[in-house]
Amino acid sequence: MTQAERIIARFGGIGQLASAIGRDVSSIYRWTYARNAASVGTGGLIPLAAVPLVKEAAVRLGIELTAEDWRP
Repeated sequence: MTQAERIIARFGGIGQLASAIGRDVSSIYRWTYARNAASVGTGGLIPLAAVPLVKEAAVRLGIELTAEDWRP
């Protein structure tokens, strides 16, 4: 399981995470795509610009994110 998949699961799914951080569902889904020349995916990693949003939303919603969740 990738970093993005673990974090998405903690929030209860792509829609819930997207809503929690104010992003479009498609942008969160993109985090699960492979990273290659033909794809706009992030290779299973949460973009650095989104990390503070995810952490703030987790605190606000009482979702515990562990160091293991953030492992690439």
